Amino acid sequence: MWQAHHGRIPDGWVVRHDCDHSWCARPGCLRLGEQVDNLGDALRRDRLTHPGRTGKGDRRGAAESARAVRSAVVAALTSGVRDPVELGRAVSAALAAGDPYSDQGRLF
Repeated sequence: MWQAHHGRIPDGWVVRHDCDHSWCARPGCLRLGEQVDNLGDALRRDRLTHPGRTGKGDRRGAAESARAVRSAVVAALTSGVRDPVELGRAVSAALAAGDPYSDQGRLF
């Protein structure tokens, strides 16, 4: 998506996601930078993960989270859902399933 809107990605650079979803292709969420910038983003947003710690990252990991979103969208489309709001709900539900804080009650 970056290349379609902005051209070639320079060697050694990466496309960063302001939304923290590697599967996202919305041009407004994408930023160009070096990997150190990408890691800095993850650190500032508490998205760094490693075995035994998820931070605010999806407990399934980025690849499984992306697969879950894809599966939810495909299932919705297969069942005839075409409404963008309903598709958005399917994506939200798939993301919520990996929320590391989903077992926490709401304070208010």
